[in-house]
Amino acid sequence: MRHQSKDEAALVLGWMGAVATLPLFLAPLEPMRRISQRKAVGSFSIIPYAAAWLNCSLWVAYALPWVSPGRLQSLSINLIGLLLESSYLLFYLRYAGQYR
Repeated sequence: MRHQSKDEAALVLGWMGAVATLPLFLAPLEPMRRISQRKAVGSFSIIPYAAAWLNCSLWVAYALPWVSPGRLQSLSINLIGLLLESSYLLFYLRYAGQYR
């Protein structure tokens, strides 16, 4: 019974960590709003968005079921992060050449 409670605690903490990570992936919404208003990237750097995209990509590759079984929390939150970071990068690149 003790082993089961440790597994349950690990599962709960894993999902809590996944949920707590979501605000980190949503943080670029404000800079994206500013870029949208200005129609230019201004002084914003692409490096944080590219680094976050690479981080999520590596975690998704690691958490794939045939690579590391039982990593559903890591896979799910980083898939969400990868989609968000991909959209931020595309949005950034859309306005990157337009300086005013």
